[in-house]
Amino acid sequence: MESYLSGRGNESSSNSGNSVPEFRTLSEIVTRNPDNEAEKKAEKDNANSTQEVIYSDGDSPVVEVMSVDGCPREIIVHMNDGRLLKISCNY
Repeated sequence: MESYLSGRGNESSSNSGNSVPEFRTLSEIVTRNPDNEAEKKAEKDNANSTQEVIYSDGDSPVVEVMSVDGCPREIIVHMNDGRLLKISCNY
């Protein structure tokens, strides 16, 4: 067991040729630039997106479909009491 553990200390981490990138948590990666990435995605979606009312009849809820490049991305149901139900469509 001693021979197995030998050479696994700080000596192996000092080699610059085989350096391993520093460990970062997921929250550090996500918080790195969330605003810029979210803005870019929103701009891209808005440029190619269309909204279409597919159901509107009397006192029933209104149903809209938001499509990006002809592919449905979100279904929005407008309830009579003012609430919104948003259903994401992932294909």
